[in-house]
Amino acid sequence: MAKDTESVKTPKSFMTQGPTLHYSHANVNGCFALAMFVYILAALFWSKLLLGVLISWDFPEHFHLERYIFSPLSIFEYPAQIFVLGLLVGIFVAVPILSSQLMSFKYSIPYLLILLLIAKLPGLTLAVTICSLAVASRPLRFRSRFISIVLCNCPVLLYFCFFGGNKNADSVKWALSFSPWIYGLLNSLAISGIALLIGHFTRYRPGLIWSTAAVFLVVTMVVFQNTINLAELDYQLYIAKNNPEIINEFHSHSITETLDHTVTSPQSRSYFQSPFYPDETIALRTALKKELQNRLLHDRWPEWFEVSDDLRYQEKRQQLLKEYEKFINPRKQWFKPTFVHNALLSSRVRIKRMPIALYYKAMLSELSVDLNVLAEKETLQFYDDYPHRENLPIWHRLFSEYPNSVESVEARWRRAVHLAGMEKFSYASELIDSALAMVNKELNREDIAIADESEKIFRKPQATVITDFELKKLKTKLEYLRQLIGSENLTDDAKTRQLLAQFILLNPHDRLLANYLEELFGQAEEKSSIADNILLAKAMLVPDLISRQQQLGQLVRQYPGTDGGIHAKFEQACLKLTIWKEHNLSEAEKEKYLSEARGELEDFLKKHPDSIFAQQAGEKLAALPK
Repeated sequence: MAKDTESVKTPKSFMTQGPTLHYSHANVNGCFALAMFVYILAALFWSKLLLGVLISWDFPEHFHLERYIFSPLSIFEYPAQIFVLGLLVGIFVAVPILSSQLMSFKYSIPYLLILLLIAKLPGLTLAVTICSLAVASRPLRFRSRFISIVLCNCPVLLYFCFFGGNKNADSVKWALSFSPWIYGLLNSLAISGIALLIGHFTRYRPGLIWSTAAVFLVVTMVVFQNTINLAELDYQLYIAKNNPEIINEFHSHSITETLDHTVTSPQSRSYFQSPFYPDETIALRTALKKELQNRLLHDRWPEWFEVSDDLRYQEKRQQLLKEYEKFINPRKQWFKPTFVHNALLSSRVRIKRMPIALYYKAMLSELSVDLNVLAEKETLQFYDDYPHRENLPIWHRLFSEYPNSVESVEARWRRAVHLAGMEKFSYASELIDSALAMVNKELNREDIAIADESEKIFRKPQATVITDFELKKLKTKLEYLRQLIGSENLTDDAKTRQLLAQFILLNPHDRLLANYLEELFGQAEEKSSIADNILLAKAMLVPDLISRQQQLGQLVRQYPGTDGGIHAKFEQACLKLTIWKEHNLSEAEKEKYLSEARGELEDFLKKHPDSIFAQQAGEKLAALPK
């Protein structure tokens, strides 16, 4: 009896192949290469947009996406960044999943490697890998391909929920911090839906994925360029984060510990041999500080000084200048057409941001070591309130090419100082008047802007880096310079004009300032119009506060009513406040200085209400305890 043979069915594989693979290999591979090209472009654009370079060799330490919300372009300053990030994320998620569904999982692997190695998104890579595996598996291969993709996007949704938000923000900003990623997920579904809809009528041709992704990538670039701009990105990358004021190397740093080690270390002591260096410790320390002053005058540390990272300001200065040049004079890359490079250089956004770049470059160049503080307090401290002549070309470019920018006010003051030093007093006065007009206009506009912007979640990027406080300081410096070259000091006498010009050009941080002042006073007659100003500058150099306030009082009595005498009266009152706050005095003495300071400030406001120091006097008086 014949036995019925049971037919054995071949088990179906767990992973499936999609309908696109039914086309010829040449067609499939060609379109796959085009899709790879589009995906690489998207990853490179992401890298430039968020990492600052096309290819980054640094690998992220965690899966969190929080840093991309704020740096380099914050979504709260540039809301369009939400749409740009969302469009790119949509491409990153949709293309591998579509390739896995319409072809096979192995075709999604190159995209995942690009996402990991170029876009530097390990967390998203892991989530999309799970999605791609799931969508190509037989259990999740539904009749509706779109429903399958929606379900398989759950790992991406979970990743965004756990790693996409800003944990330290308030509730509204916390919710908004998820917007780029949720929008990206919606874009991913939109790309998939469009591709599948078109594919339904075209039998899922191989060119479907790359063409859809290319359209979305072009839209992304157009949106970015029209709303934010590459020049604004460069500004945030190379200028905004490199404000000299926030750079640690240009903050004050004590060198006492290093000097202690140098003076006491046996190895160092063997270097300081007599008669080149004194044997006694205190004398040696003084000699070493003098040598430090001489070397740092040329921006060099002595060989025997152990320079810590915080003190390496020379290297940091060069690094920052290179960063500024990337924005001010960017080099043309080999792959960029000349007309594109020129168009980017002349873009409206770059022109708008150029004054800030030039301002930072000039202020960084002005930063100099205060050698007096170095010797007196053993502290590396910098100043930028003196206009060095070698930096005038930068200020001239800022003033001449961008005369309507707020930053040009600083350039006007520094140019006016040197014009006055060249005895071009009329030109200096014109610059001062125009600068003061700009300051007053800007201060009034600033008050209105603050009232309008305070309650907004989305704040506009700062149009200028000159703050309200800095504008007021500039106003005081401009008014002081205008007073110096005013009719009281500026006479027809050629010698007086020459001495006034020399006095204006004196660097208040110069080690030899006292000698220069003594020489100027010797050339000026006792009743010279600038004698009071010279004596005031000399009095301000007296280190002991008690002695200084006594000399200021003598100057007030000797030159009542002059600009120098009025200034001395204000400085005397301020000095008494300093003594009241800082000196270890008895309660009776402190009360005495406080009472005298209050009385002198009140008298100052009563007798000199139009003085350039009247506003400061009023503010100090209002802050005193009742």
